Amino acid sequence: MPISIRGVSDHFPLKELRVMQDDLRHWDTMKEMVAFVKEGGFWTQEYLEKYSKKKKLTRVSPLIAISRFEDGVDFLHDGHHRCVATWLGGREFLMPDELQITPWAYDDYLDIAPQNNWYTPFNPKTHVRTADFARFKAEAKERFQKDQKEAVDWLYDHLDDFRTVRTIKNVPELAAIINKQKRLVTH
Repeated sequence: MPISIRGVSDHFPLKELRVMQDDLRHWDTMKEMVAFVKEGGFWTQEYLEKYSKKKKLTRVSPLIAISRFEDGVDFLHDGHHRCVATWLGGREFLMPDELQITPWAYDDYLDIAPQNNWYTPFNPKTHVRTADFARFKAEAKERFQKDQKEAVDWLYDHLDDFRTVRTIKNVPELAAIINKQKRLVTH
């Protein structure tokens, strides 16, 4: 169940938001996203709906999803592109209407839950997912539909296909790496 941000009524600092990915998978719109932020844009539900309609997308992107764990640490579950673009666009925070915070337990991320389409167990404290794990997830789903016990064994033999040891801590660190690779912003 989503909760409001911890008593912060005006902004959520990106430097406090830990990432769950080591890279981004889609680059084609990143310069446009950075420009959107530089022009004063925000990732509100209203904007996401207008963007989806304008681009004739099959779905509207959800708000930026933040997982808040039992120790109070916030991790970016979904919205890495938007958060990196926000940082590179010169804004160091998110507004409350750009995000949704959901309480989680670390143990929940270690579980495999095929009924929820969750096939990538990892410990966010020590690992991050690779940016593009769609192929792995599709194969895992197919294997789970055939034989769940064999699929679990296969999955634990292939953990390194979708995760890596955490070397990046937060949004600013990921943004710096992305900018160095793609030169999205020049100062």
